[in-house]
Amino acid sequence: MGMSLELANARAFEEAEERLKQYGALAPDLCIEEYIALGVESPRRQELTKVIAALSMM
Repeated sequence: MGMSLELANARAFEEAEERLKQYGALAPDLCIEEYIALGVESPRRQELTKVIAALSMM
């Protein structure tokens, strides 16, 4: 079964912070590129949507 919404959001925020530390201002663009490169059926796309949203709030 899937994880709770709160846990998913917390993980997305943590990943966003890590990406921001690693890539700086390029983090949102790199997330979007990764999102686009994934297939439509990929569950990672949902995770990246949350990461991109978290990055936009930082």
